[in-house]
Amino acid sequence: MSDSALAPARDLLARGAPQAAREWLQANPPRPGDAAEHAFLLGVCQLQAGQPRLAVAPLEHCLALDPAHINAANALATTLHLQGNNARACQVLRLCLEYRPAAGECLLNLGRLLEMDGDHAGAIAAYGRVPAATPALSFPAGMRHASLLSRMGQTEEALALLRTLTPEPADEHRTLRQLQGEILLAAGRAPEAEALLAGATDARLQLLWGMALAAQARWEPARTALGEAWERAPGERRHWTNPLTGQVFGPGPLPSPLQCFTGYHRQQAGQGEWAQRQAFARESAAYPLAPTATDWHSAFALFSAPLAPAVRRRLADRWADALLAAMPPATTRPQPRARHDGTLRIAYLSPDFGDHAMGHCLRSFCRHHDRRRCHITLYADSRDDGSEVRRQLRREADAFTEVYGLSDGDLEQRMARDGIQILVDLAGYTRGGRPRLARRPGSPLKVLYQGYPGTLGRGLADYALVDRHVCPPGSEAHWAEALIRLPDSFFLLDSEAPAVPLAEAAELGAPAAPVVFACFNQTWKVDAQAMVLWQAVLAAVPEAVLWLHAETPAVAAALTRRAAEAGIGATRLHFSPGTTRPRYLARYRHVHAVLDTPLYHGHGTGADALGMGTPVLSLQGEGFQARVGGSLVRALGLPQLAVESAEAYVATAIRLGRDEAWRQALAADIRRGCATDGPLGTRRRVRQLEQAYARIWQHHRAGLAPASCAVEGGNATEDEEKTA
Repeated sequence: MSDSALAPARDLLARGAPQAAREWLQANPPRPGDAAEHAFLLGVCQLQAGQPRLAVAPLEHCLALDPAHINAANALATTLHLQGNNARACQVLRLCLEYRPAAGECLLNLGRLLEMDGDHAGAIAAYGRVPAATPALSFPAGMRHASLLSRMGQTEEALALLRTLTPEPADEHRTLRQLQGEILLAAGRAPEAEALLAGATDARLQLLWGMALAAQARWEPARTALGEAWERAPGERRHWTNPLTGQVFGPGPLPSPLQCFTGYHRQQAGQGEWAQRQAFARESAAYPLAPTATDWHSAFALFSAPLAPAVRRRLADRWADALLAAMPPATTRPQPRARHDGTLRIAYLSPDFGDHAMGHCLRSFCRHHDRRRCHITLYADSRDDGSEVRRQLRREADAFTEVYGLSDGDLEQRMARDGIQILVDLAGYTRGGRPRLARRPGSPLKVLYQGYPGTLGRGLADYALVDRHVCPPGSEAHWAEALIRLPDSFFLLDSEAPAVPLAEAAELGAPAAPVVFACFNQTWKVDAQAMVLWQAVLAAVPEAVLWLHAETPAVAAALTRRAAEAGIGATRLHFSPGTTRPRYLARYRHVHAVLDTPLYHGHGTGADALGMGTPVLSLQGEGFQARVGGSLVRALGLPQLAVESAEAYVATAIRLGRDEAWRQALAADIRRGCATDGPLGTRRRVRQLEQAYARIWQHHRAGLAPASCAVEGGNATEDEEKTA
C-alpha cells in the first residue's frame, strides 16, 4: 500500500487536530502492509491529545508488528518516561537498536534516560555511538555528553569534547559557547569564563559574563553586563536559570552582582572548593554597591561563609532597608480584622507545604492545635506538588489557601479578609520566601519561625521564636526581632512514625562496615574543620567508615580529594546520592551515629536522624545555624551530644564508635523523647507555640511594643525587655 493512504491522518495531526485524526483512523481500518503505521498514528493521536497512558497500547502494537519502527520506539519510550517507567523505556529503545543499530535518535534518547537514572557510564556509551550512527545528531549528542562529563568532574574532557564539535546554525554557536561558559564557572574557573564571554551581545551569554565578573567581586562591570543582558531579552526573563544554583531569574528585577557572587561561591563550597571561604566572607560583608530589593536572595547562601552574627545582622538591616524602600504604598486600607473572641486566628505562610523538609516537619502539627484557642490557616505559597504531605496539611488545617502568584498587596488583603491576627513566616530569606511582606498599620503581627536561622533585619518582623540554646543571653543584639524563647527546643518536628521500608543495607547503598558514621547534610556545609575532626575520629576507630551525601560523582570526587588532604583514605568514605524520603529515612537504620558539620548543623536532617533513633553529635558554634543540633539533643536530656570543643567532639565520637551499649541506651532515650508527648514531641511543641502566641497577643492588646520573653511550663515571663 502506498504511503499516501494515511496522508489525511497525518495532515490532521500536523494541523493540531488529534481527535479528528483518531476518528479518521478508526473509520479507515489499516490495509495490508499498513497496520504498523496505522497503529503508530493512533498512538500519536493520544499523545497529542494529552493522554499518554492511552498511547501505550497502539505504540506497543506498532512495535510488535515492526520492531524496527524508530519513531514508534521513541514515542513509546517518551510515553513510558512520562509515566515514571524509565526501565521499560530503555528496554524499548534497546530492542529497536538491535534491529536498527544506526538509529541515532534512539541512542540519544537512551543516553538521556540512562543519565536520569544515574547510569553515567551507559549514558556516555550511548552518546558516544551517536556521531557514527547519525552524523546529523553529532552536535546535540556531543553537548549532552560534555555536560554529563562536567557534572562528573571531568572538566578538561568535557571542554576537549566541545572543541571537536562543529556547530552550523548561529543558535548552535551560541549554545556551544554558553555550555563552555557554564562548565568553566562550575569548575571554579571564573577568569577563563570571563575571557570566553567578554564582549558578548547575546543576552544569555551576557548574563553568564556578568556572573563571571561578579564571581570575582568585580561589582561595577558585573552590574553593567547583567543590566544589559536583562534589557536585551525581556521576553526570556522568566526562563532564565542560574546554571550554578538552579535559581530562576525573572520575571522581576535583574539578578544583582551579589546574588551571582554568593550563588557561585556557595556552589564552589558544595564541591569542596574551600580556599576562598574567608575571601568570600570579606567580600560579602564589604559589598560596596547600594543594596537592592533583590539582594536578599543572597542571605541564605551566605551561611556557607564564616560570617560573624554581628555582620549578618548588619547585612540583614541593609536588605530590610532596601526592601522597605522598594515597597509600594498600600493602595487600599486593609479590612478590619475579626474581633478577638478568645480564639486567635493564626496563619502559617510557607512555599514548602509539600514534599519538602519543612512540609515533613509540619505534617501532623495542625491536629495538635487546640481549636478552642486557635484557628489555623495555612497559606501555601507554591504550586501543588501532588504530595501526600500537602493533602494531609490541607485536610487537617482549619483553612488551606493557595496564595502562589498573589502579589504582596493581594496577600495582605486576603489576610485582612481572613481576620488573621498573627502571621507565622516559615521561610524568611529562603527561596520562595516573602520577606518583603512587611508590617503595615493594621496588618497581622509577624513572627519568624523555623525556616530561616537568622534575623530579617529591622522593620520586617515583630518576633522570632527561638530557644535558650540557639539564642543564648546576649543574642538580642544580633536580632531585629524580639525573641520568644521556647522551653526545650524551638524545633517543631513530626513525631508520627513515618512509613519507612525494611530494606537491606545493600539495597539502600549502605556501606558494609562494623561501624557506620554518617552525615547526610548538604555538601556546602562541609568545610576543612569538619574534615579534620572526621579524620581524627576515623583514625581512632579503624573499623569505621563515614557515609556522606553527594548528589553527583563530581562532588564525591571533590570531597574525596579534600578528605585525602586531611589524611582520610578513599576507602574510609562512602557516598550516596539523594533518594526518595522513605529510602533516605531507612538509611538511618544502618547508621550507628551522625557526625554533624560544625559550620552549619543539620536542621531537618538532624531531626530526621533523631526521629529514627540515631544519635547526632554536634560541635556548638557561633550563631543560630551552628547550634540547632545542640538544641535538639539538649531537649532530649542528652547534653553530652552537644559538645563545646573539638577535643570533646572527637572523644565523644570515638566512644560512639566503640561503645555499642551506650549507643543503644542513647537510641532508646531518643525514641522516647521524640514520641508525641516527649520533649521533642509534636503535641508538646504545639502547646508551647500556643502559649507563645497568647503571650504575644496579650502584649499587643496591652498596647506594648514587642519585647523578648521566655515561655516556661506554659507560662510566659519577662526575660529581657527589648523594644523593636
